[in-house]
Amino acid sequence: MRPTPTGLLPLICVVTILSGAISTLTMKAAYQTTVDGRRFSKPFFMESIVGVAMATSLAFVPCVKRKMTRRTSRLRHFAPLPLLAASDLIVGLLDVASVLYAPASIISITNCSILIFSAASTRIVLGTRYDWRQWAGIAIAAMGVGVVGIAALLHRAVELTTTSASAPAIGVLLSLGARALQAVQFAFEERFLKAQRWSPLLQSGGEGAIEMALCLAIVLPLANSLPGSDHGRLEDVAATLTMLRASPTLCALVTLSGLSLAALNPLSMLIGQQHGSVLRVFMDVGRPAIVWAASLVAYRCSGGAYGEPWQSPRASIELGGFVTLGVGLALFCSQRAPASGAPAPPQPGCVTDEAVVMRAAGEERLLSVPSSSTSIAG
Repeated sequence: MRPTPTGLLPLICVVTILSGAISTLTMKAAYQTTVDGRRFSKPFFMESIVGVAMATSLAFVPCVKRKMTRRTSRLRHFAPLPLLAASDLIVGLLDVASVLYAPASIISITNCSILIFSAASTRIVLGTRYDWRQWAGIAIAAMGVGVVGIAALLHRAVELTTTSASAPAIGVLLSLGARALQAVQFAFEERFLKAQRWSPLLQSGGEGAIEMALCLAIVLPLANSLPGSDHGRLEDVAATLTMLRASPTLCALVTLSGLSLAALNPLSMLIGQQHGSVLRVFMDVGRPAIVWAASLVAYRCSGGAYGEPWQSPRASIELGGFVTLGVGLALFCSQRAPASGAPAPPQPGCVTDEAVVMRAAGEERLLSVPSSSTSIAG
């Protein structure tokens, strides 16, 4: 596996954050778009768009030169992909359910737990160990994300009066479950990618195709049959298509959101493959900073029609939270530069890419030993 040149890492991270921010902004704008007096509140349809966007990566798989071995053609080689796709879909559904029970401002606070969950998952799944600076960076970044969530909670405290006493607790539990499952998913994706089981494009495209199929076959029909507030259904599929046909602006927003997701997912997996799941998570939690800055600019440029204004002291608290997040990221990424001409030493206790590849090769040799009864499935 060829490592990404160090000089390209900042560029990849910037493009990843910008792609995620564009996706978030366009998706938010789509949800706020009204057609015939009704808002486009279609989370299950947008979840299927996520699968479609990820599936587009399959078109670029032939462009990646990769030595094919015998085991790449075996069906069991791709067996983990359906599990990863199902995990990604469950995370999306848990996120949708969590905001139905708890205010979004409370959920934004619990989302900072993804950093801790990710560090714990990579420690368990990959055996990765972090030094004190990296743990301090993770903790400081989690505090920064928490501060941003608290600022949003103070601004929208009235939301708490709209739910029952037990509903916010259910929402928080669902959100924590989603973050824990997502962290485990990222860790296993990193394991398979570092073992060169498949490329980031193939993994992103394979997961997306399976997730799209699950949405079309199960999620959307189920949402269309369950009772709810969307023309008597949880989500009316026919009404969704009617709104898209009636609004070119809505179609443009959904298309732009899909295109940005198509770039985001393989780049995010590339970061996880080359630099670890925790840095990949940092890119996710750093996205709100770009979204917030863009909202401030949009408010000023549109004369208040879009975006949000700078409101002290809430905006000052949010800025402090994002700065704290940046400090945590810088501390996590801070490493001693290797001597000129010498290879970079691995982190103490970390599992190197070569070790993962050797482990995968050893597992394959074990799987290839003939058995007198049955073959061992991978």
